[in-house]
Amino acid sequence: MEEPGLFIDDDLKLILKAAKFDNLASLSNLSEGDIKTMEDFMKSTLHKIVKMDEKASYYGIFESRPEEFQFVCVQLKSLKILATRAKTVLASSVRKPGSGVKPKPVSENDVQQQEKTQKQKEDEQIVKLKRALVNSVKLYLSSHFPELNDSDGEIKVDCDVAPDGFNSFTSRI
Repeated sequence: MEEPGLFIDDDLKLILKAAKFDNLASLSNLSEGDIKTMEDFMKSTLHKIVKMDEKASYYGIFESRPEEFQFVCVQLKSLKILATRAKTVLASSVRKPGSGVKPKPVSENDVQQQEKTQKQKEDEQIVKLKRALVNSVKLYLSSHFPELNDSDGEIKVDCDVAPDGFNSFTSRI
């Protein structure tokens, strides 16, 4: 449910799940009022029911003052992109009445082939994301911390990129 190159923060994913906005139907109808309602929920309720050791995962920089919670700029942009994308996905998946097009029966082989193709695409995306992440981190570190370069003038960076279960990826450097 994410645009290529757009990473939805883990805390935003948790908030959407807690507020039950973790599905296409809800996201496609997301309004400014819903965003305000989610912020109010975060300020007044969620911090009282979430486990103390999970609080930072939901609140990020507002962990110590959940009553001050508000979506920050990138989160607001991500919410708007998610809402737009959800509308697009739903609109493209709705079959128009009277179109006369009947769904094609799906065989077990078709399902397996589709899963294999999806896995290959995911693996290719992971390789691209990992390469881009390593290059970006190396560039940043070499320009801001040149003392980290080894004897070859290189900075060694290792990272893992993996699917996060929300049709997106998470990384560790």
